[in-house]
Amino acid sequence: MIKKLLAVLGVFILIFSNNVINVTNSSNAIYREKYYCGTNYFDTGLNFTHIENEVYYDDYEIIDNHLERFCPNYDNINHTNSCAPLAGTILIGYYDYEYENLIPNFVSGSYYNNIFTYRPRTSKVQAVKDSLYNLMGTNSIEPGTSVNQFKTGLQSYVNNSGYNISYNSCGSNFNLQTALGYFNSEMPIALFLTGYEYYPENGLFREEGHYSMGGRLSSGTHVCIAYGYRQLNYYNDGELFRSDNYLIVVYGDGTQGLLALNTNTGIDEAYGIDIY
Repeated sequence: MIKKLLAVLGVFILIFSNNVINVTNSSNAIYREKYYCGTNYFDTGLNFTHIENEVYYDDYEIIDNHLERFCPNYDNINHTNSCAPLAGTILIGYYDYEYENLIPNFVSGSYYNNIFTYRPRTSKVQAVKDSLYNLMGTNSIEPGTSVNQFKTGLQSYVNNSGYNISYNSCGSNFNLQTALGYFNSEMPIALFLTGYEYYPENGLFREEGHYSMGGRLSSGTHVCIAYGYRQLNYYNDGELFRSDNYLIVVYGDGTQGLLALNTNTGIDEAYGIDIY
């Protein structure tokens, strides 16, 4: 496991015990099937509000835990309400490095100076997205994709490619310790969200003793892929005064960044995905 330190902004103190993150869980996800990304936008979830957060400090500490190869950062050019099949495509692109038949006649990326770089979306990647859109039945019942449709469609694609897949739950309440175990096993995590607070990496402004970050706050549904965890601790006069916790995600619109683990982010379900 490679651990990488990056300076980015945190947002709000999150108190947790025994590594169980108490984020909001939607009761609808428990009692009836929910459909994710029910919007006419492509892969951005429902409408969001732009937000700004900033922090002033004397010193800071970054704790990072992520997949060695990260995940591909694909965007989308067609299909409304399709964040779920795009998330599946990101998973296929990640595992294609090990299992090349997942995307036939395609090289997912390469290492340079010990850093793995993924190829951008190509026609072959888009063909995977198109296939998953159909296999998942996206928009066939209601706008978007249910968890069951996501699992069934992705499994069909993987099985048809000659491989197997397993879905490993992060618990009925998102359990950070479980998630860290998946990251340590090089497994990305599929997140099914109702509401989120997200900060793209390109929204960071940094100068000595000051971070500010522009992000998105939404009450809509969305599916994205997490490939790591980050904790940011801030100090003044040698005393810790703020600790912010995030999942590092590829969002599904060509950006990657930080999903805040706080009450604005509702994780209905989360699964470590293993293809083998």
